[in-house]
Formats: sequence, C-alpha cells, structure tokens
Amino acid sequence: MLMESLLLSVFGALIGLALAFAADRFLLALYFSGDAAGQLAISANPDLHVLAFTTCVTLLTALLFGLAPAIQSSRADLSLSLRDRAATANASVLVRKLLVSGQIALSLFLVVGAGLFLRSLANLRSQGPGFSTEHLLAFSVDPSLGGYDNRASFDFYRRLTENLQATPGVNAVGAATVGILENGQWQYGVSVEGYVNDSGQVPESNFNMVSSGYLATLGVPLLAGRGLTDQDTSTSHPVCLINETFARKYFAGRNALGWHVGTGIGSPAGSEVVGIVKDFRYQNLREDIPAQVFYPYLHATNLRGMTIYIRSRLSPDQMMKQARKTVGQIDPNIPVFELRTIDETIDRTLTTERLVTSLSTLFGGLATLLALIGLYGVLAYTVARRTREIGIRMALGAVPRDVIWMVMREVLILVAVGVAAGVSLSLAFGNLARSQLYGLEAHDPFTLVSVVTALSLAAGLAGAVPALRASRVDPTTALRHD
Repeated sequence: MLMESLLLSVFGALIGLALAFAADRFLLALYFSGDAAGQLAISANPDLHVLAFTTCVTLLTALLFGLAPAIQSSRADLSLSLRDRAATANASVLVRKLLVSGQIALSLFLVVGAGLFLRSLANLRSQGPGFSTEHLLAFSVDPSLGGYDNRASFDFYRRLTENLQATPGVNAVGAATVGILENGQWQYGVSVEGYVNDSGQVPESNFNMVSSGYLATLGVPLLAGRGLTDQDTSTSHPVCLINETFARKYFAGRNALGWHVGTGIGSPAGSEVVGIVKDFRYQNLREDIPAQVFYPYLHATNLRGMTIYIRSRLSPDQMMKQARKTVGQIDPNIPVFELRTIDETIDRTLTTERLVTSLSTLFGGLATLLALIGLYGVLAYTVARRTREIGIRMALGAVPRDVIWMVMREVLILVAVGVAAGVSLSLAFGNLARSQLYGLEAHDPFTLVSVVTALSLAAGLAGAVPALRASRVDPTTALRHD
C-alpha cells in the first residue's frame, strides 16, 4: 500500500511540474513582451529550490496519506474486523467526508481571494487615468543621442510636432519630459508664495515640463486661467500650470492665479501660476493624485528625451508607422523607442495585478475542481456501500425522490461544514491581501456571498450525479448486492 501511494505521488508530482513549467512560460509570454521578464528577474527555468520543495511535498504526501492507512491495515485483527466490519467502514467514510469538507473550505478560501483580485483589477480599469485613452498613442525620442544641443533639441521638437500635427487624421500632438502612467516621477521640494507651512512636513510636488499642446492632446480640461503657449519661452516671463490637488493643498482659501511657485525648498518662487488643470493620474492607476506643477518645456536649460503623445483617428498600426516615418524624415539617426498606445501602457502598469489575479484564479479553480471530484468520489463510494440499504428502503415504499434527498442531505452537510470553515479562513486571513486590493475591502460581502453561492451550486451538481444514480437502483438487484 505504501509503494502504491509513493508511485501515485511521484507520478502526480512529475505531471504537476511539467504543467507548472508550461504554465509559467505561457504566463510570461502573455504578460511580458520581449525581454521584460528578464529585466524583472522572472524566469520559468527549473529552480533547485522549487524542485527540492516539490520533492519534499511528494514524500510527505506519500507518507501521510499512504503510510497511515497501510499501518492501520497491517495491524487489523481479522476476527474483530469481520465482526465489526460496518464500524470500520463507517470510520473510513467519516475520514473521507472530513477531508472533502476540508477541500471545500480550502477551495472557497482560494476562490474568495481570486474574486477579490478580479474585482480589484476591474475597479482599477474602470476608474481610468482621468482622461480618455481612446486613439491615444505615445513614443519617446531623445535628440541628445544624435549630438543635439539644447537649442537644436528645441528646433527638433518644434519640427516634429508641426509635422505630426499636419498628418491627415491627427487631431492633436503634445510632449512631456516625464511620461505618464509609467511609474516615473520628478518629485522635488516646492516653494509656494504666501504658503505658511504649519504641518511640519516638507512641502513637495511632482513636476513636469510639457509642450503647449500636451494637456489638449490628453484631453485634460483647463479649469481656470490660461494654458501654455509657444510664446512661453526661456526669455519670456516664467509661468506654470498647477493641478487641482496643488491648488487645494497650497492655496486653500486663495485664488491661485497670479501667485508664484518655485522648484526647490527655500528657492525663490519665480514662476507665475497662470492656469489650473483638472486632476489626472500621474504615475499609475493606484496612486492618490499628487500635487503637480507643469512648466513649459521651452524653459528647459538642458532638454533631453521627451515622450510624444498623439491623438488621432488613425488605427494604432497606421499611426506608429507614421510616427517612425516623420521622425526619420527629420533625422534618420534619431531612434524611436517605447512606441505604444496608452492602453498598452496601462496594461503594463497593471502587470503585477493581472499576474496575481490569473494565478489566484488558476489556483482557486484547480482547488475547486479537486474538491468537486473528491465530493463526487466520496458520495459515489457511499452510495455503492449503501446499495442494499437503498434497495430495502425502496422495497418498503421509498420513492426515488426520497432516495435523492437522502444523498443530497449528506451533500448539504459536507458543503455546510466546508463553507463554514472556508468563510472563517477568509475572514481570518483576508487582511493579508489588503495591500493588493483597490476600491473594496478584504471582507467584501458581495464577493463572499457570490463565491459561497457558486461553490454550493457546483457542489450540488457534483452530488446530484450519485444521487440520481441511487434513485434508479432496482430493489431486486440491490437486495442481492453484497
């Protein structure tokens, strides 16, 4: 019996490893393009630590679930076993039922986690960055790689913007030194004219240098004042825009227009606030929207790479080809990189959330499948053992409905015990996933009720098959069953 258990465990472990490595490669190809997985130190190659862990689990499984029954069988007293066969069988069935309830509890716990991650990912996607991402494309260029100085870089970006804007189907073009939704930031201390810092915290803000068409290209509205223009150069009066959060934080109770903001704590607040723009996401979809200042990129003293944004009616493929062509016409030695739609950028920032959601859904689904198979197996075994009893009941007048209810009552008991334990596990350990969630609590009642309902229905279907089979037993055949 021990050898049988060991062989089953070994074969199961080998099959599981093969499926695991195949699934790893599939997930890496699905969520990471090119060499992105290598940059994140993620690999699907076999790892000695994983193999050692799998080997230990295999041996432990064989010992626990093979050795214990084997020892119990080898020590059985033949005369007592023959006289007390029913009691021994009942004890064995009770252990099986407890294991099935444990499987149901574990599967419910895992599926609840998967449900929370699914809803959290849906919340992140539905809220969006604060502007429309439809038909919005981005790419990066850096004229300094081609030896351009600051003045030549200004001219390059001016020509690039004008040429792209003149392309049929293009609605708007903008540029920024810090790309949005790419987990990048330019954060620094800030000096605000008239701001009294009573909190003791160092005033900070995120900064960006943008073109005059940047906000219009994104579709971010101006709430007050004016926007940036091409006349806002390094030789003109220094100006800037701020977002709603900055205005609330540093100009509470004041009209921010006309006051001055400076980059760096203690530095002169030299740029006049000429406009206030609507809040939108800056680094990623999870963050709280930070205070932000937008300077004209024409004020830069050492301009390097920028991210170009294009809003067009063309398809992404058409616009990508046009973008490469336009840059090549200006200077074929300037490389175009990070060419992507904003939707692709958002998907990239949600890679971790998508990966965690997929894995938790996979684990929850496998655990549920095993629980349902176990439930079916135990009930089928129980029905087979009680064939004579069922025959006697039907001979004495029981109808198929009574037999079905007899079996389904056991299903309800097993599911109730498993659900109670699974809900307790979910409530006890739900806070472990809190940091991965967005827009809902770890003890979300909707998710919990939905999972309990779905799992109970699935368990009911698994138990209905042996119940229906039991209701079709022929009493005459059943009475002769040994």
